[in-house]
Amino acid sequence: MSPDEAPHSLSDILSSGAFSRLVLHFLVHPEPRLHFRALRRHTGLGIHSLQRELRKLETLGLLRRVEEGRKVYFVPEGAEGEFPMRYEDGTIGLMHVSGGRVANATLVSGSQETVDTHNRKLKSDPVTGELGELGFGTQVLPVAGRDIQDEKILGTLHVATGRSDHLGGHLTPDKFAQAKNATHDDILFSPSKTPEIQVPQVRMFRDGKTTIVIENFQPTEYLKRALQS
Repeated sequence: MSPDEAPHSLSDILSSGAFSRLVLHFLVHPEPRLHFRALRRHTGLGIHSLQRELRKLETLGLLRRVEEGRKVYFVPEGAEGEFPMRYEDGTIGLMHVSGGRVANATLVSGSQETVDTHNRKLKSDPVTGELGELGFGTQVLPVAGRDIQDEKILGTLHVATGRSDHLGGHLTPDKFAQAKNATHDDILFSPSKTPEIQVPQVRMFRDGKTTIVIENFQPTEYLKRALQS
């Protein structure tokens, strides 16, 4: 890629129609890694257009190229911002994310000690806060009371911290300060699991405009049509 083609920020590529197709695919098909041929088939992009956009995303650190034998996968990376989390004792904390990791948490309601304990863990073993998954439920299923199934329910969303090697990520057990912390922890947002946390809207920025894809834990018509395509 020449210096003139190299993007300097995410805003440099948001106006790209090819990039928008990739974003839509990652949104409605949140597999942890995707083969080039599969991306081309699902996005409808030509070989050169897809290669160009993938190089841009790699340059920005939003994708990581993974080679296994003769196959190449692309793993989404990077995260900034904040999100709430419900601890097992019912405490609600606000997770502050920087560089793809939960850097620290602050108390919203409940036990300060619960949040303090979490912060001590993040400080002593920082990779425990690394975000290794972002997913959206795409199936019509009954509530089971088990995250492994409920995270697949249409209208729900989840993130996960910790190990990601089993999903094609790079965080392996040996990178944790303590072996007992080498876990993959799902954080599910759903009416049954987190009734205290409201998610009025999940939005996607595409082609210069914002589109609502989930509203109050219900898929919008836009998302339903995307899943049927």
